[in-house]
Amino acid sequence: MQNNAPITRLEVERFPAETPGTKTFLHCNSAGSSFPPNLVVESVNAYFLAESLRGGYRYEAEQKQYWVQFYVRAASLLHVDLKEVDRFCEWLAGIIS
Repeated sequence: MQNNAPITRLEVERFPAETPGTKTFLHCNSAGSSFPPNLVVESVNAYFLAESLRGGYRYEAEQKQYWVQFYVRAASLLHVDLKEVDRFCEWLAGIIS
């Protein structure tokens, strides 16, 4: 599922169109945080709305299948064992909390 084809000019021109913040501000330092594209903003807003209507724990349980797929895809992308992704996420949660 790897796509090694170079990015086309059309794709490069599409990125700013999908990222509204780039229309009003030139952001050259994306090291900490960059402008989120529309898809990310819409997804996060939809998640928060669903969580507010169902409750955090219930909605998390309903979404479990998607979290499992994240771990599987992340392991595949990084060419590591699924357990390594799980351990890393547990470690990260430990430092954040």
